[in-house]
Amino acid sequence: MRGLQRSTLNFSFGLNHYSTRLATGKLLSSPSAGDEIFGGIEYVTERDGKPIGHRGHNGHPYIVPWGFGRLLQHVRKVWTNPSVTCDHKDLSIIVTENGYAEQDEGDQSLETIIKDENRQHYFDSYICELVQARKAGIPVDGYFGWSLLE
Repeated sequence: MRGLQRSTLNFSFGLNHYSTRLATGKLLSSPSAGDEIFGGIEYVTERDGKPIGHRGHNGHPYIVPWGFGRLLQHVRKVWTNPSVTCDHKDLSIIVTENGYAEQDEGDQSLETIIKDENRQHYFDSYICELVQARKAGIPVDGYFGWSLLE
């Protein structure tokens, strides 16, 4: 009989991310079920009266690439760093969904839809943040952009 062998499975941290909002720290007086998931805290998409990014469909997502970069740093520090994982090994990050929905895209001209500048800007700036994270040593080993053809 063969003895039990330790599993050689490798695990990764899967991350869906579309946008960033800012937490004010104020508790909502009567949070909805969705608000409860996020701690019942008020979130905003403006700072000093200015939007933190370009607004997407129905206010979601906003294009806020620096928020994605900070999220990757936070996930590394809190969830995937060898000092905090149960077996003290590096845990890679795989971005399983990331994407942008343009406001009222169906009402735009065909030329505007085909040009798709805001979505191009979204992916360009978010992938740039991902590259910077990798250069800083954050082990992002996979990326899936969300789209109609996903």
